[in-house]
Amino acid sequence: MANLCDIKTTKFIHREFCRRNLDIRNADVYVCNGVVYIRGKIISHRGSDQDVHKVTNLILRSLKSRNEVKDVVYQVS
Repeated sequence: MANLCDIKTTKFIHREFCRRNLDIRNADVYVCNGVVYIRGKIISHRGSDQDVHKVTNLILRSLKSRNEVKDVVYQVS
């Protein structure tokens, strides 16, 4: 059975990417024992001219500052 804290963290991650207009449909995002895994491809939504790497780095920094996150594994092309 999945850890309730991991489920809440996963939902938080999805909310953060959606709030910043990033498309993570082609990325795997999951949390296992406090370790966040983000793998795949992240793009910005159509019509958005933001820098995906800058916005993603902001999200990663906010994730690392959370108490329930032990580490972040980020492997995105």
